Parts: sequence; structure tokens; C-alpha cells
Amino acid sequence: MTTPQVVLYTVLVLVNVMAMLAWVAVARRRQLRERASWADGVIGAVTNFLDTLGIGSYAQITALFKLRGRPADELIPGTLNVGSTLPAFVGSLLFFGAIPVEPALR
Repeated sequence: MTTPQVVLYTVLVLVNVMAMLAWVAVARRRQLRERASWADGVIGAVTNFLDTLGIGSYAQITALFKLRGRPADELIPGTLNVGSTLPAFVGSLLFFGAIPVEPALR
């Protein structure tokens, strides 16, 4: 593994760990009323898989949230950002490791 790759992976891990720690701190401080259910997990898994295929996930997640009436409309943007952090992080590590890219573009 080259030095730029190590730097990239290190930065990705640090940024995402900090984002997750910040989310946990805010969730504990605000004592959130609603907890994620198994249906939320299924929605996230299916839509993030579709996102990996290039379809996108925010529109589908928003539509499914609106159909279920949960979470409240004002919480949807933040929920989308927080809920997509971990899958995007894992996906980026997998793609960076699996797809060879020429380091120097000409």
C-alpha cells in the first residue's frame, strides 16, 4: 500500500469515527424520543444497496419515510445525513480497496 493510500484511509477513518462519536454525543444529550426500528434498518439496507448501484438513496428513503409518517418532516434531512454516514464510509473503503486506480493522472 502506498503512502497516499495510507493517508486517504487514515483520513476516512478519522472523519467517520468523529462523525459517529458526535452523533452518539448528541443523541445522548438530547435523549431522542424515537428509536430506530427493524423497518428502518431494512429501508437503509435496501436503499443503500441501490445507491451502490448508482440509483441514489435519498429520494427513496424520503418517500418511504413520508409513506410511514415517521420521522417528522423537519427531521428527515438530518436523518438522511446521519443514516447514510456509515454505509458511505464502508462503501468507500470497499471500493478503494477493490478497484485499482492509477495514482497519477496524466
